[in-house]
Amino acid sequence: MIKTTGICAVKGGTGKTTLSLNLAHGLMKLGYN
Repeated sequence: MIKTTGICAVKGGTGKTTLSLNLAHGLMKLGYN
């Protein structure tokens, strides 16, 4: 799910990529270890 978000973000644009990466990191820290 996180990887998919990252890929979509890359295709979407740099701004969206940054936001998606931040969200991905947040999800990982919350409980995706």
